[in-house]
Amino acid sequence: MLTKSITELADLFQRFLLILILLELFLGGGGRLVTLPGDGTLGMLLFGVCMGYVAVRLLFDRNSSVNWHIIWWLLIFFAVIFFSVLIGTIQGNGERISDDVKPLLYFPMIVFFSWTIIEAEDVDLVSVLLMWSGVLMALIYLSTIFATFIGAIDFQSLYEYLSQTEEFAFRGKDQESPGFIYKGFMFMCVSAIFWGCQGTYKGKLLSLVVFGAIVLTFTRGFVVSLVAVALLGLFLRSKRKAIWIASSIWVVGGGVLFFSSEFIPEYFQRPDSDINRINNSEYVISSIDATNLFIGHGFGALMDGRVKLEIAYIEMLYKQG
Repeated sequence: MLTKSITELADLFQRFLLILILLELFLGGGGRLVTLPGDGTLGMLLFGVCMGYVAVRLLFDRNSSVNWHIIWWLLIFFAVIFFSVLIGTIQGNGERISDDVKPLLYFPMIVFFSWTIIEAEDVDLVSVLLMWSGVLMALIYLSTIFATFIGAIDFQSLYEYLSQTEEFAFRGKDQESPGFIYKGFMFMCVSAIFWGCQGTYKGKLLSLVVFGAIVLTFTRGFVVSLVAVALLGLFLRSKRKAIWIASSIWVVGGGVLFFSSEFIPEYFQRPDSDINRINNSEYVISSIDATNLFIGHGFGALMDGRVKLEIAYIEMLYKQG
């Protein structure tokens, strides 16, 4: 009886911890929105609790084990990390190596997730939390920019307050276009897709609300990727309708670009950003040879004087091959 009660408490704690972890992932942006004394963050704290929970279960619960598929994934992951660290060390990349390694150390959480996301109801829980997290961020964002637009919130004060953390970056430049981007907004895109797939009026309405918030972030990548995924999903359901809509978008979009760029909102025109991406891509491609194409330049490598690039895949190609 006592053993059964302990098991039930452990399952309840595990469920509660899963919900906290998911909410922090979906709402916490890059992980540094909520900081703790010292250099810690809420994400780090939850990660430590989860890893401690995994260790305790493996040591004291005879029924707990890690699936061999997960073990293989962990071994492959750490082998790849070690190899890139080794290459970076040989290249003399120094302290910059740790800056590339730190964000990747979250991967062992796969053990915790393999224990907590098993049944269909677990997947539903993840989906529901993600969808409503997207709605919550959209409503907060829309309320903030509306209040700024009508003057209830001073734009300069908002800019100074949000700029205290690297989690936010402004796309707008004054009270009339106060758009900004938050690292957690990536999950708004997923939320919009999930709501759109619900097939209900409620789902379509909430999907439209979230999509509207995404558009008002003035982030081209979000809008283009969201439209592309929506078209792909539509194509899988109805090829004729998807082709018709895609063709219409290409014709209208191409016509606007061909006849006049004045029709394109100014905040979607980012020539400096475009030039940087092109220059970065050209630099990486010109630096590739037969050797580093497969092994890369190692973690911590500088790319045209920069540690990070806006295009993550180009950065991965340069550093890890």
